[in-house]
Amino acid sequence: MTDSFTGGRALVETLIGHGVDTVFCLPGESYLGVIESLRENQNKIRLIVNRHESGASFAATAHARMTNKPGIAFVSRGPGATNAAIGVHTARQDSTPLVLFIGQVPTHQLGREAFQEVDYHIMFGPLSKGVLQAFTAGEVADITQRALAIAVDGRPGPVIVVLPENVTTSETEDTEIPAPTPRPAFEPDPEAITRAAEMINQSKHPVVIGGEMINFEAANAALESFLEASGAGLCAAFRRQGVISTDHPACLGHFGLVLAPYQKEMWADVDLVIAAGTRLDAATTMDFELVSREQKLIHIFTDRAVLDVNASDIALKSDCGATLESLSAALTTPPPAQRLAWRQAQRSNYETWREGAPGKALGDVDMDEVMRVLANALPEDCTVTNDAGNFATWLHRFLPFRHRQAQAGPAAGAMGFSVPGALGVQLARPGKTVISLVG
Repeated sequence: MTDSFTGGRALVETLIGHGVDTVFCLPGESYLGVIESLRENQNKIRLIVNRHESGASFAATAHARMTNKPGIAFVSRGPGATNAAIGVHTARQDSTPLVLFIGQVPTHQLGREAFQEVDYHIMFGPLSKGVLQAFTAGEVADITQRALAIAVDGRPGPVIVVLPENVTTSETEDTEIPAPTPRPAFEPDPEAITRAAEMINQSKHPVVIGGEMINFEAANAALESFLEASGAGLCAAFRRQGVISTDHPACLGHFGLVLAPYQKEMWADVDLVIAAGTRLDAATTMDFELVSREQKLIHIFTDRAVLDVNASDIALKSDCGATLESLSAALTTPPPAQRLAWRQAQRSNYETWREGAPGKALGDVDMDEVMRVLANALPEDCTVTNDAGNFATWLHRFLPFRHRQAQAGPAAGAMGFSVPGALGVQLARPGKTVISLVG
């Protein structure tokens, strides 16, 4: 690239080169160089202006949940960055790729507590996968490319890019727009697959906990094939309904903050847990007490740090799709009739629980009936977003979730997600019905 580039133009050109077509922001003077380049490229990349920085970060996170690509948000320094922090935390706990670009004071003012200056390495270090800062316009393209790659590598999550004001407006003549870096694939260890298949064959009542990486890696079909090959049941991790359809005969519900009565009885029978693409977070595991010492645990995840905090019998640092396909191939005999009968009985218990108990709810509004009416009215390919709050227990119980993009709710329990989240979902799924539920 021989013509002169500003740092802002290098950033936008890199986003476009990596397939980014939508970004969210609350404009600020600390990154005017980027805004100007976005204006010049509005036929290639869509800029959505939000009313609040938390809304921009939430919308970008929900957009990423639908596309499996990094969500992109821009905010200004100081107050803008602190307002956006809730979205960064949500993306972290959701394992959702997000790149948050933050304007910063000019480079010659750094370190003097200038107007609205914050050290973002300290502020966002614990919440993100990394904090990158550009000091010259010539660095911007490479740093942008690195942030996009880091956001999706291993366990997806948020990355922060700090942009001093003068860096986005300064010019450089040595900018090369880097090509996209493919996300590394992680194949399972054959010996571990053999041992895991033997463990599955020996179990009586295996259950899969399907988590965020099933959806992110689009491993839903591989999961369904494994459930057919193994005869295992499936419980979705917290707010991960849709890893398989709630109508699937192997679906035995989902885990929330407490176990439903039928789940308590079911879980007493479970002798093997296959954690597929879930980090086994606190909400899913009843504050990390769900999996007992008496139960075997096979854990599949692409990030060693996630595997290391759970005492599994077999840990597979590999992609969910490839691992589940390998396990299906290794199970050379049909699942035992007794296992299938047990799964069918648990499925029946789950369906009974979803129907709800007869009688009127406390107060003037029957939430059971509200959700039944809504469930009957929603098209099968819709998406539901929700906020934090106890009201969500009704939608989790009564609404059907029939596909990978059926739900976008914050695993971190962040308030204020649902409405901007619905905006992000709708932009990622134009023409589809999106319902925002707010408590």
